[in-house]
Amino acid sequence: MIEPTIPLVLPEPAVLPPDPGEAGKTTLEGIDSDKDGVRDDIQRYIASTYPNPEDKPFRAALREYSAFQQPFMMEADDKLKTIANAENRAEQIDCVLYLHPEDGQAGLVNLRAEYLNTESRTHAYLNADGQLSGQPISLTPSEDLPQLCEKFTTRSSFSMTRSSRQGASCKKNTGTVIGFSNGAMTDAESTQRELAKLKAHVESAKANSAVSAEKLSYVATYNSTKNWINRLLDSVLPKMTEESPNSISKFWRWLGNTEQPPQTFIDVSLDIANDPTFVVSQDLQSHVGTYRTFIDEGRKVVVVAHSEGNFYATQAYASLNATGQRARTDSFGIVSIASGSCAMASAGSAVAIAGSGCTNLQTDQVISAASTVGTSVSISNRVVHTLPGFVQDLLGHSFLSYLEGDISGPKIINDVITAIPKLTPSSPIVSQGVITVRLEWGEQPNVNLHVYEPNGSHVYYAAKQGVSGYLDLDDKDGEGPEHYYAKCETLQQGLYKVAVNYFSGTGHETARINISAGEMIRSYTIPLASADTGATLIPVAAVKVTQDDQSGEFKFDILSQKTPSIATGQEVPQLITTRITDPQTNLGFVITNSERRVR
Repeated sequence: MIEPTIPLVLPEPAVLPPDPGEAGKTTLEGIDSDKDGVRDDIQRYIASTYPNPEDKPFRAALREYSAFQQPFMMEADDKLKTIANAENRAEQIDCVLYLHPEDGQAGLVNLRAEYLNTESRTHAYLNADGQLSGQPISLTPSEDLPQLCEKFTTRSSFSMTRSSRQGASCKKNTGTVIGFSNGAMTDAESTQRELAKLKAHVESAKANSAVSAEKLSYVATYNSTKNWINRLLDSVLPKMTEESPNSISKFWRWLGNTEQPPQTFIDVSLDIANDPTFVVSQDLQSHVGTYRTFIDEGRKVVVVAHSEGNFYATQAYASLNATGQRARTDSFGIVSIASGSCAMASAGSAVAIAGSGCTNLQTDQVISAASTVGTSVSISNRVVHTLPGFVQDLLGHSFLSYLEGDISGPKIINDVITAIPKLTPSSPIVSQGVITVRLEWGEQPNVNLHVYEPNGSHVYYAAKQGVSGYLDLDDKDGEGPEHYYAKCETLQQGLYKVAVNYFSGTGHETARINISAGEMIRSYTIPLASADTGATLIPVAAVKVTQDDQSGEFKFDILSQKTPSIATGQEVPQLITTRITDPQTNLGFVITNSERRVR
């Protein structure tokens, strides 16, 4: 098996590479003269910005983050590679924030600005970011960060290897899920940073609350707002270029709030705020699938929704309560922030559990500019704590402006904490496992879930019991879900291959699959052209399980499938990095680099 190519980051050099100057901006990839995996201009920026000896671990973490930022930007046209690159980049972000919890936030904003210093790099980055829309974003569990990030603190030099998020136990978290639905003008990286800050505040407040004993999970359901950012860029770029050099980098600092923006930037931002907001159906369905994955296991979900994220959260609430669907809204709540309207299909539990509806700031210019402001709690902060490296948010609309306010921040966190006991978990309809697979589809009669276990066992509707897993939910009359799980006690090393079959129906259909391994969730949407009563299995993804001989840790890799369909006996072409083909089914899977470890 060929593993994906991972950027090699060499030890920090004694002599920095020369300044590439304007020549370093002529191509998308830039210049890496010493071949250490990091662009020369970025290497020089990190060294000059963090020059002190005690900054060495931080410099190392930023260099590794930069090495994964490069393929994320360069391979933007390939969705599977983009998701894998984002997953690796996410782990480096976790380490940066672990090493520098306060100034790491601004450090990442400014480094992103340096990285995206040309129009071509910015547009490539935004294209890649758009590929992540609808995907869940998770954080490394706090107890696993020391081991994940030790390479930056205990070694004088290092080479980048496949990263992993390690768990203290094979039993995955079963507590309440704190979700985050991001607002406009936010990329996936910013969403992860905001989720990390939300987690820090909630965990601090939870210690002295009625839910102090509950272990919470934190997951963002991402919606890309690249079109908003592109419009803002296109509107202000001509004037920016006239007024200041390095205008593209400045744009990203203005957007990230580490440099005060000009009035043109503010005016255009307010104009865009009045544009209609459209919820992307496919992204919404992915979000709902993520929430249902938790709720069907008997877990509660509290979503903190900021700005545009309120549209997704409230429509998810409506979908969870849709006619003909199993009612799930007693397990689902919304804490709404910076919303122009608090209107919801039902003013029942979702709003009520939040404590007092929406929380808006009187100083929020975006909300003030919105055409409709619904019932809300509009408050004023006496002080907004500005994180190191950030400037005052002149628009007053950013998530951190709310979270770091001396009045709004504690109120939001209190809304989250008090929401948890007000929710009622649904009776589980599926079993929990360290690996789970959930399938849903539309109105056509029957789509079937198939899982091939490492020993070759084929688990599906006609053979529900495998060696290590079980199909505990099978739907034969439309929409699903179907569900497979494998527990720690029977876990096998090897590949768990996931496929679907459009068994019966008369038209096009779409399969939506959520796969979880440990604390990770990955969403897939598979178009289905026509039914074939089992003749064609369509590979979706696989989970590769390995176990460390010494520590006993299990490691989970997500292997994503790129081929849209595979007929029985058809040869699968090699894609991305390598093909892993099951000798019995000829199902082919392509490795992407994404993993979690649990014991």
